[in-house]
Amino acid sequence: VNRSPALGSEPTPCSPVPRITPGEEDGNLPLAFSLAQNYPNPFNPMTAIRFASPSPQNITLVIYNILGQKVKVLVDSEKPAGTHNVIWDGTDSRGAPVSSGIYFYKIEAASFREVKRMVFVK
Repeated sequence: VNRSPALGSEPTPCSPVPRITPGEEDGNLPLAFSLAQNYPNPFNPMTAIRFASPSPQNITLVIYNILGQKVKVLVDSEKPAGTHNVIWDGTDSRGAPVSSGIYFYKIEAASFREVKRMVFVK
């Protein structure tokens, strides 16, 4: 049995596939707003939240508890166009650790609003 590769080519090791954010495939800025699922989820002690903006915008990113109460404002400022990564360390606006449970994060820009869910486990 001939086990040589097809067409006489040598096998090559597989390389990892890079993670590409939508809109960045060609090196350009994102074409639309997006909010990614936090990672890791569930998390302890911290998690990353990624979002993309196609143009400079005033962005607000806020964490809420299951009752809809504001826990912490992570971003409330003008952000340039591009992809941004924010880390939440599981603390409230006073710096106190939050309890285990379900939390929501909401992003708002001029014409974009989205909410996603995450789980904090101690």
